[in-house]
Amino acid sequence: MLEPSSPRGHRSDEDSDGGDLEQVRPACDQFFRGRSIGSYFNTRLAVLAALNANRDQFLEWCDSGIDFHDSRIIIPSVESDTEASKPPSANDDPLQWYIQTETVSLLHHSLETLFRLYTGLADARHWIDPLVALADRSRDLPDQVRKQVIDITVDDMRSTVSHLLLAQPVADDAPEFVAVVDNLAAILKVLAARWIKNRQSFNAIKHGLLVSQSNAVLSVGPVGEDLVDVGYGPSIAFLTHTNWQKQPVGSNKSEKVRDWSVETHWIRFGESSKILATACVLIDSLWSIAVARWSPSDDAEMRQAFIDPSKFSASDLGANDNDPPALDMTRPVFTEKKPN
Repeated sequence: MLEPSSPRGHRSDEDSDGGDLEQVRPACDQFFRGRSIGSYFNTRLAVLAALNANRDQFLEWCDSGIDFHDSRIIIPSVESDTEASKPPSANDDPLQWYIQTETVSLLHHSLETLFRLYTGLADARHWIDPLVALADRSRDLPDQVRKQVIDITVDDMRSTVSHLLLAQPVADDAPEFVAVVDNLAAILKVLAARWIKNRQSFNAIKHGLLVSQSNAVLSVGPVGEDLVDVGYGPSIAFLTHTNWQKQPVGSNKSEKVRDWSVETHWIRFGESSKILATACVLIDSLWSIAVARWSPSDDAEMRQAFIDPSKFSASDLGANDNDPPALDMTRPVFTEKKPN
């Protein structure tokens, strides 16, 4: 195990906000040592995979009812009710609906936790600072992720990535180690882009008002020729809109407009599982190294994210060869106007 390095930028009692953080630090250290964030997401992923693999059995349980404390929960499935006509709603399979939406929610939750922890630790002056970064809702996390991950080069990320995920500095004369660091930085970039892109779909699911299950198919091709399916399979559709914008020059300047549209996102469970599993490895590495670095405990164990780029790289986080092409579709609905 690597020896914990000295706390980076550790503040003295004189400049630590009156010593308040120092007073609560022993309790925080005890909490940090006894927790593993990644296991929470891994457990949710395991439950999701079990539901998906044992779908028929679970549908039988839902139809007959499941006792939960003093309640009996029944989720009738249209598929198992042969006498019922299929309703017009797309949400006709509660279990499939749950699996699809939970996949999107779990992806967002794990990636947001990863980047709250990464950006918080990158700026940490004290071990409790990452906890503040996780809880402070006024902190613009998307802006932090763009500045610290998306909009900078892999070279510029090296020192932070090696410090937070591998607990050691980058040595210029160690090309194999640099390759590992650069691979981690590239993986973080892929995950960051995925999180930024899918934030709207998660918000639609979180609020539960403007989202619908879908099994959409998008086919393209020249007129008069056979079409090719470029998007198909399980998907979610949700209603979204742009921010209010002033009318363009030459039009009615007294009005603001925003465009409403329906977005369809196809869900690929294999790809999602790889992203989730990778995020959990990085979360646990960030957490364990930070605990070992900042905590006075002698038994803190570091779990380095030493991912061999020859075995797993950022390019492996995409879809499998037999998956449909990764594609999202936007269909404009209407333009709303209001007085400026």
